[in-house]
Amino acid sequence: MDMISSVLSDITEYASLRGLLFWLAGVITSAIAAVLFFRFSFRKAIKQYKNISRKIYLLRTEGGENLESEGKFIRENGLFKIHETLLLSESIIHQIENDSLVVVGYSKSHKSYQSLIDRASKDKIPIIVIASPMEITPTHLKQFRSYPYFEMCNTLARLLTTILNMALVAPGSKR
Repeated sequence: MDMISSVLSDITEYASLRGLLFWLAGVITSAIAAVLFFRFSFRKAIKQYKNISRKIYLLRTEGGENLESEGKFIRENGLFKIHETLLLSESIIHQIENDSLVVVGYSKSHKSYQSLIDRASKDKIPIIVIASPMEITPTHLKQFRSYPYFEMCNTLARLLTTILNMALVAPGSKR
């Protein structure tokens, strides 16, 4: 009888030790997964915060929208820093800061979109064009679509969500 109770005692100890090891393995695995998840989430949140703090340039074009309502809407939101509304020109394109975002009021008659795209691609500056899809000429649309950080919108609410989406998608601000 002593031998049977000794064997049962050994089996119970083994089962308890085995159970403890499985429990520890589960806790350690869960802790590692939680740390990796929070690290990933924290890095994404920091990137989004830096991108939201980018200066926003509102560039109007001759014959295009004046962007007053867009500027007012973005300012009222309170999340973004907005530069004054400027007329899109070669000299303005070269004054755009590296860590910024550009909102352009589209006009079919404007010719220097390619130089804006070239400037933006140099520092991966997101470009948002305010226009309806049918308004943009095929030539201009092809130029804009060649740039990966281009987006198009035609309503105020869509503009705000596009700016927030660009904060998630665009490369991180260097600030």
